[in-house]
Amino acid sequence: FSRLGEMLDQKSRTTINYFAMPPSTFGAICKGLGEAKLNAKPARVVMEKPLGTSLATSREINDQVGE
Repeated sequence: FSRLGEMLDQKSRTTINYFAMPPSTFGAICKGLGEAKLNAKPARVVMEKPLGTSLATSREINDQVGE
């Protein structure tokens, strides 16, 4: 994620992170984006469905992404 951050000048554009991978990886990816300061405004996240396998896992993923 650090190398990606170096390639992007986030101050001059809106970054859109498109997640087309298993929902179980969303939390770790969001954490990595945050550690690399790639979640600063203006930034957006698009997540492919399904977002979990049940209401409980969907809420868990939502909580992880929101951190």
